Amino acid sequence: MSKIIDLTDQGTAFKERVLSVVPDANLDLCLTCGTCTGGCPASDLMGLDPRKFLRLVNLGLDDQALASEWAWVCTMCGRCMYVCPMKINIPKLIYNTRKSWPLENRPKGIRGSCEQHVRAGNAMGVPTEDFIWTVEDVAEELRN
Repeated sequence: MSKIIDLTDQGTAFKERVLSVVPDANLDLCLTCGTCTGGCPASDLMGLDPRKFLRLVNLGLDDQALASEWAWVCTMCGRCMYVCPMKINIPKLIYNTRKSWPLENRPKGIRGSCEQHVRAGNAMGVPTEDFIWTVEDVAEELRN
């Protein structure tokens, strides 16, 4: 079970709040080498990349980091963490950044697909049986 923490608590730095729920995040170990940006599909979108975003958090620029819509274009694929020589868990940082946004402020498309998922049981908005069939069909195609 994951720890519940108020990520909007303004009395504590965002980095400290994230570290309290993701102790293996290792945010302070960043060498600013930029290796994380190399394979990042969101690199340079909105003028940010994983390294720059992490720097905002490490420098205590919480307002900029938490207001950045870049957190919503990050795919959280984990490429940054896999190539990072320090194994910094940037996807968990992004996850917690997203979690800090009030529901009504989250991007409309993402909010809509989440609401669709709650209503239908899946983001496609189809009956569960159809969704399972589609996923299994795609998996079979990939295996072949």
